[in-house]
Amino acid sequence: MGESGTIVTIERDGRFQVARFANHRIEGPHQKGILWAEAIRKLARTFARVHAADLPGVMSRSAAANPHRLQLSVGKRMSTLTLFPGETAEQAAAALPRSGPNPATRFLDLWITAQNLVAREHGKKR
Repeated sequence: MGESGTIVTIERDGRFQVARFANHRIEGPHQKGILWAEAIRKLARTFARVHAADLPGVMSRSAAANPHRLQLSVGKRMSTLTLFPGETAEQAAAALPRSGPNPATRFLDLWITAQNLVAREHGKKR
């Protein structure tokens, strides 16, 4: 199958889109929306807490075949974390040590927060 994963893009104004990719083919967004003001503030607090501006552009938990990649873009900052095939963000976060300034742990904290906010906002009527 090759590489696969999810790309979440959140603009500064709260507009977001979520798309899947396989190898070099990116599908059209399967989710689009706008985060509410409180969700934007929560994401901003998480972004600051994990020092997202200092995250490496590329991180890896796996060099296995068929890796699962998570790519998160907030504003102009983009980071990618490679997971084991089929591994979820929650599984990866549980497997990593929670002490110290581990970039992968910080990325996953931001990723899971963003995913939860997007999931909560998706489908809400304004």
